[in-house]
Amino acid sequence: MCKVIMVLLVTTCFLGLNCTQANALPNTTLQTLKEDRKVTENNKTILREFMEELWNKGNLDAVDKFIAFPYVIHSDPGYQMEWQSLNLPTFKKRVLYSRQTFPDLHFAVKEIIGEEDKVVISWDLEGTHRGDIPGLPATGKRVKVPGITIYYFSGGKITGHWQVIDRLGFMQQVMPHAPQK
Repeated sequence: MCKVIMVLLVTTCFLGLNCTQANALPNTTLQTLKEDRKVTENNKTILREFMEELWNKGNLDAVDKFIAFPYVIHSDPGYQMEWQSLNLPTFKKRVLYSRQTFPDLHFAVKEIIGEEDKVVISWDLEGTHRGDIPGLPATGKRVKVPGITIYYFSGGKITGHWQVIDRLGFMQQVMPHAPQK
């Protein structure tokens, strides 16, 4: 009987310690998850404001609020600044070029997903092609082109992106004899 009581006592102590440790770990993990979630939600808010202020309104005074330099374009296939690090003047030049090419440029954000220091958006770019692109003079045609961008964040600012845009779809909309999808 004494052995049974001793086994029960040891088992109870063992289970009690494990339960105490198990409860402590999730609180730490839960706190970390809450902090990560807060950062992620903040980054998503920053990105929404960035898209509206900088791209849709063309407010170049807002660049410093949203962007940390150097800003790295990790990948943007077919774009002349792909794989480049941009400073403040070159970043503003990039925005101006886009806004001159499409003066009524508007990005409609369709979906936004975030995880820690990355925020992914899917969007439709809409605008009228009124400025020259190398090898393609202005056509005056209205376009709607989908794309996806992964933005990177550090300290509450955007530090770079990876991007894919339907360039074939764009060409089919502006070229008179472009092959159809």
